[in-house]
Order: sequence, then C-alpha cells, then structure tokens
Amino acid sequence: MSTNNPIAVFLIVSLFVISCIDPFDVKVPSSEIDGSLVVDAVLQRESAVHEIILSRPASINQNSGYIRVSDAKVEILDSQNNCFVFNETSKGRYSVDSAIFKPQFGMSYSLVIKLPNGEIYESEEENFVEVDPIDSVWVKPEKFSFVAGSNVIEGDIVNVYTNIFTTEKTIYDQYEYEGTFGFESVYQGSEACDEFGPIGHSPREDLVCFRTETVDLPLNIISAENLKKDQNVAQNILSIFPDRRFFIGYSLLIKKKRLSENYFQYLDEIKTQNEVQGSLFDPPPSPIVGNIRNVQNRDIEALGFFALLSETTKRIFISKEILRAEINRFDFTNCSDNFDEFNSLNPEAIVLEQNVRRPDPTCCDCRLVPGATDQIPEFFPPLD
Repeated sequence: MSTNNPIAVFLIVSLFVISCIDPFDVKVPSSEIDGSLVVDAVLQRESAVHEIILSRPASINQNSGYIRVSDAKVEILDSQNNCFVFNETSKGRYSVDSAIFKPQFGMSYSLVIKLPNGEIYESEEENFVEVDPIDSVWVKPEKFSFVAGSNVIEGDIVNVYTNIFTTEKTIYDQYEYEGTFGFESVYQGSEACDEFGPIGHSPREDLVCFRTETVDLPLNIISAENLKKDQNVAQNILSIFPDRRFFIGYSLLIKKKRLSENYFQYLDEIKTQNEVQGSLFDPPPSPIVGNIRNVQNRDIEALGFFALLSETTKRIFISKEILRAEINRFDFTNCSDNFDEFNSLNPEAIVLEQNVRRPDPTCCDCRLVPGATDQIPEFFPPLD
C-alpha cells in the first residue's frame, strides 16, 4: 500500500537520495569488481541533454564504491522501430541531445545496453504518458507530529494542496519544488562590520538578497488508485517547514511529473522499504531491482530503472502573513545575535580577539552567501 504523506517523505528523503552523487571513478582490477550492473536512466522530456550512467559496485579493502562501465553501446528503441544512439561523453556517461531524441507522448520506448564483455541488457517497454496541468493550488499552515523513539515531535508546517479529478484511469504523479526567497544578513549596516569586519565596509542596511533552492523529492509520489472515481479530491502534495526563508515571502515553483505505473510501483517499493524500522542487528534491506534484465539470462537483473517523465509547473507566492507563528528572520544564519551588544560592553576584547569575535563575511553582506544575488527576480512580488 502506498503512503501519500509528504511529511513522511520529507523526513525520510534526507536518508535516501537517488542519483544525487555520481559514482567515483577509480582504477580497479577487474577481479575487484563484484556486483550487478547499475543503470541510472530516468530521463525527462524537457531536458536539453539526456544522460544515462552505467556503473558497477566494487569492493576495495572492505570499502564500497562504484566504478564506471565504459565502452558500452547504449540505445533507445521506440515502438516504430526508430533507434536513438547515446554516445559516451565521459567514462560511463552516455548522452544524446534533445534535438536528436525527444520522447513523444503515446509512444513506448525500451533501453538496450550492450557491454564490451558481450552481455546485453534490455528494459521492459515504458509507455510515455503526458502530464496533466496542475489544478488550483492553495496552502494551509498546520500542525504536525511524529514519533521519534520515545518522543513525540510537534511543530508548524506549511502544507500545499491541489485538486485531483479522479477518473477510471489511475494516475501516478511525483511532486517536487523550487523555492526563491529574499533575505538580509544580520549585520548589514552595522558597525560590527566596519572597523573590525572582514570585508572592510558594510553595505546599506536595507539591502535584500535573493536565493533559489531546488528540492528533489524522489519518493514524494501520489496515486489516485484508492480515491473515489469522478470526484475532485483535495490532495496534500508538498510539505515545507517554515523558517527565515518565509520572512520576506517564498515564491514556490511546483513541479509535477507523470509516472508510468511500473515506475510508480518501483519507487513505492523503495519508499516502503525505507519506512520499515528495524533494529541494529537486522540485515540491511535487499536491493530493489527495476525493469532492466540480462537478455542472455533473464534471472540476472540490473539495479536501477529506465523511465521517461514529462513535467509541468505552477508558481505561487507564500506570504509570511499566512503563517501560524512569527518567523525569526535571522534563524539558522550561524551569526551571533548579540554581537553589537558584546562590542559595546567589551571593546578591549574585540581588539584583542578580532579574529575570533568578528562576524563571518556572510553575516555582513548577503551577496556573499553562495548562490545569492541582489537582483530581484521578475516573478517575485515588489518589496514593500
């Protein structure tokens, strides 16, 4: 049974990441290679370049790692017998430009991999389904709670909802998001950054910077399988913890991807396995195989999945006025909140220990925060 609780997904996703880190490339004798072929082949129609990564796990002095599989022949075949060849652009990484290959709705596709040792792997056919536009969206500040050991954790959360119209045809979706927020640094315009500060001159106090974050939630999947048919159902699709990012406002770009039934079931298996709580002495979860198998021996399965996704987006703005609790705009800035008071009471200590007590550069100038800019995005509402 699938779990459609984005809060649970948010809590486990930090422990489970799909294809966030490329396998490292080391030279290992073939005798050290032990394990199944690992295939990273989840392709999105809107991408400018489509990439497939092949690797195998390797054991080196009891440390696990991955080595890339090079010199393979990688192709995608469609239901009209067209063949699209992926060329190796770096070791184990195979790609094709979207001008050459762009999946078409209503078509089916399969992946074929021919390894230099003669092994051939082939995926099951994947039907490419078009994603529906995102319906109306609204947000609600709510309370959440969950059990962690013997403790019950409670707090505030912003839940995002949309309408799902259910039909006889079951839909399978994945929701992720990108957020843009405005912020200020703690000591902008403060004397803490002038005489003893690390950047020489503090910018004006009213300087506002903007930063965009992309939040991948590979297990935030939703199925309408168990919902009543021919009805509009309010569905919770995202959950975000409110913090200082919401002080000026949060521009939320919702990303909806349509999944095939097979890919949904694959992710749902991973999600279920990650939600199972075991003891320290339980064996590790078994690998979950996907839809790619060895042609010569169907009992040999690759790890990973070949899938084709389509995406649609919708942007909304979340104002801090809707939140249940007041937001501390300097939360989680790693900047002391009493630095100016310490300066005035202990000027000698500041002079003697300026390398220890002076603010970090990002506490003085928001433009120094990685990924930040002082240019307001065109989609962001005007500042008051």
